[in-house]
Amino acid sequence: MLRSAAVRGGWRAAAWVSILMLVASGGLVVGAGPASAAPTAFVIFQSGNAHLGRIDLATGTVTDVGSTGLAAGSVTGVALAPSGTLYAVDTTAGNLLTLNPATGAVLTTVAITGASPANVGLTVTSDGRLFMSSGNAFDQLNPATGVATLRATFASGVTGLAARCVDLAGDNQIFAIAPGINQVFRVDPTTFSITTLSSPVGVPMNSPKLGFDASGILWAANVFVTPTIFQINATTGAGTNTGSSTSTASFGLAITATACAALPPSPASPSPATVVAPRFTG
Repeated sequence: MLRSAAVRGGWRAAAWVSILMLVASGGLVVGAGPASAAPTAFVIFQSGNAHLGRIDLATGTVTDVGSTGLAAGSVTGVALAPSGTLYAVDTTAGNLLTLNPATGAVLTTVAITGASPANVGLTVTSDGRLFMSSGNAFDQLNPATGVATLRATFASGVTGLAARCVDLAGDNQIFAIAPGINQVFRVDPTTFSITTLSSPVGVPMNSPKLGFDASGILWAANVFVTPTIFQINATTGAGTNTGSSTSTASFGLAITATACAALPPSPASPSPATVVAPRFTG
């Protein structure tokens, strides 16, 4: 049933009043377009002992989730799997952990064998494979058994890893950062070949940890150095200071895992050629 013009006009007036009230209260942003805010990520930080926290990468603000119950400095890596499992490494005891993302408590503990983890980088590919860096070593970890298998050796000590899936075919790339030589490496997780990116990072670094966000930005979080947070160009390796810092050192960085990027559309198949019968007039 059609409303009268007066009723329709009254509804429009009421709607505009509601919208203006939302804008005034901050409940609606007009013309904001796609969200561009930095993501919130998991970090490991120290507060008496090793705590799990959430960090707003736009501001550097860390919110305490809860204590792991482990000694300060013992947990130096954290990674979030596509399944939602939150992994960490206790480098003091040499254990692979899973953490409760709501409380920070340790859920499971498995002894790592075949490697001696120290100041690790940790990441999980989109197909669920778990990788760890420790010094120059790049290992694949079996999360059920803790067995580490050496896959590659870096030219310099690596402190952070991050993985991203680049297409729906499930092709992954792993990035590693080596602060001692001011460089970023790209690792092929199938062949385990290592490529050194062309540009130096060029920002102050101290044991940075890495993570990709949903838009493909590669973030880094430092330990006890300003800037705390910076971004890295995943093509060149150059770093950019975001201006966000915090007094809370980040001993691990894990941004929510994202789906694989869409493949470009396949070209349309040509339609069958139309056969035209010749016409003879002679």
